[in-house]
Amino acid sequence: MDVKLGLCVLVSLVLLVAYGTEARDMAEGNSQSPTRLFLYKNGGKEPKENEHMAEGNSQSLTRLYVRYKYGGEEPKENEHMAQGIFFLVDDLKLGKTLTHSFPTMDLPSSLQMLPKKVPFSLKELPNHVKHFSFSNDSPQAKSMEETLRLCEDSPMKGETKYCATSIEAMRHFVQGILGENTQIEPLITMTTTTSTDPLNHNRLQNYTILNDPEDIGATKMVACHTMPSVYYCHHTISKSKVLKVSLRNDANGDKIEAIAVCHLDTSDWNPSHLSFRVLGILPGTSPICHFFPSSNDLVWIPKSVASL
Repeated sequence: MDVKLGLCVLVSLVLLVAYGTEARDMAEGNSQSPTRLFLYKNGGKEPKENEHMAEGNSQSLTRLYVRYKYGGEEPKENEHMAQGIFFLVDDLKLGKTLTHSFPTMDLPSSLQMLPKKVPFSLKELPNHVKHFSFSNDSPQAKSMEETLRLCEDSPMKGETKYCATSIEAMRHFVQGILGENTQIEPLITMTTTTSTDPLNHNRLQNYTILNDPEDIGATKMVACHTMPSVYYCHHTISKSKVLKVSLRNDANGDKIEAIAVCHLDTSDWNPSHLSFRVLGILPGTSPICHFFPSSNDLVWIPKSVASL
């Protein structure tokens, strides 16, 4: 399942990039829009055993990803999640075991979508909530409000960010960052299930690194994280490294081809953020890395780099 979904997303995005507007309907028909992801993660049916981890791995983890550089005090209960998110570049070694989660999603085939003409903004929140028939105090409405606030927050120094409500809008933003005449390509994390006893990868589990990580060699990249109703895309001028890491689940042998980003300069990050607390370091003292755990999270790079 995971390979099929990952390939579907990847092929759809490549088609969109290669053929532009002409392929838009194909791509949007085969890949999952941010709105579909939002409805699944907030209103779809989850297996009972996934309920206590669903919020932690689909939304809260993504919020931690996009908030880590802005800082601010995180609730104490988020520390255990951060321990499964952030790691040091020295941890990426052959044979090293990491505790992590790689959330997977079986997405419903037919779901409501926001009208493309409706601006996704905080002032339109009541209309968005009404469109989905959510109550104003529902978890879904609160998740959407938090996403909107993150989208409308001022970027940090040296950062350009954008919340895209469609794949086409995301592509235009990425193209503008990487160059209008540059062919672009998305990298995603993919899972290969080899066991007849599949595990719930939403849970924190042990994964062993199978090979020395591969440095993609991209000097410029745009990261796009799935959040309720949007892709949260951002680019920073600070140095970072994109890596491809092969891992094996210690419990059943499932293999993960994971995309990781290591931020080489953390001197501008808020020193109060829990990433420094759980790693026991200070801003600017060591690179901080994290995986893009879901096949719906994207790292865009120039295609010439990806083909090397």
